[in-house]
Amino acid sequence: AAARELDIPVLLDSWKEIIPVLEIGIDILKINREELSALTGQTDLRTAFDYCFARFAVNIIAITAGPDNAYLATDDKIWEYRLPPLDNVVNPIGAGDTASAITFTEYLHGTDPVEAFAAGLAAASAGCLTEQAAVFDPEIAKKLQRMIKIKRI
Repeated sequence: AAARELDIPVLLDSWKEIIPVLEIGIDILKINREELSALTGQTDLRTAFDYCFARFAVNIIAITAGPDNAYLATDDKIWEYRLPPLDNVVNPIGAGDTASAITFTEYLHGTDPVEAFAAGLAAASAGCLTEQAAVFDPEIAKKLQRMIKIKRI
């Protein structure tokens, strides 16, 4: 509520007991596909997105699903992200947090949300290639970002 009053952007990477926060309003909700289903009671993505936008004050929903397709939605548009396959996954721990951190950093720097999420996904993927959780090589992340296929659906 304080962030809203001060016009401070908010990204929320959580799904349990967050309805009061969503009712107050946030900029970006970044959760995974299973968490979206648990939050909304919907298994169909479009229906789940519609549910959130109809009930909550959220501008953007970013959905990850490990190595599977990711999605970004606004109240009237949905983008699908096809991630490049990773051959040598070492440690996926921290990938979701990395996706959130880089997405929000890019968003705060004025990057279009569609590209900001691609950057976050690429950094998360690059982090899976290192032994240390949530650590990634920025050059590998840039290379992976160029390989992500984004399609409006």
